[in-house]
Amino acid sequence: MTSSVCSRAGYIIKFCGYPHIWKSQLMDCICLSTAEAEYYALSQAMRALIPVCSLLKEMCSSLDVPGSRRQPIGSSSCDISVIYCPTETQEADYLTKNLPNIGELVQGW
Repeated sequence: MTSSVCSRAGYIIKFCGYPHIWKSQLMDCICLSTAEAEYYALSQAMRALIPVCSLLKEMCSSLDVPGSRRQPIGSSSCDISVIYCPTETQEADYLTKNLPNIGELVQGW
C-alpha cells in the first residue's frame, strides 16, 4: 500500500491557550468515513494527553494544599472532556490539509 492512499490524522493539544503537543501522521489504514478518521485521531491524542494529565496531577498534588490529603495519591482518573468544534475553528485541519488561512488561527499571527 502506498503512502498517498492512506488517511492522515493530526491533533493539537493546548494548555492555557498555547499548543504544547501536536502531531500529524499517516494512518496505517484507510478510513471509510470522516467519523472513523476522527475517532482514530482522538485515540492518538488521548495516548499523548493522559500521561501529561497524570504528570500535572502529580505536580499539583505535591503542593501543600488544604484538603489534598483526602484525595488518593494513586488515583488514575483524568478529567477530559470532548467537545464539539465547528469546522471554521478546527485547528487540527492545519496538520492534515493544505489550508494556508488557518495558520493565523493556530499560530496567533
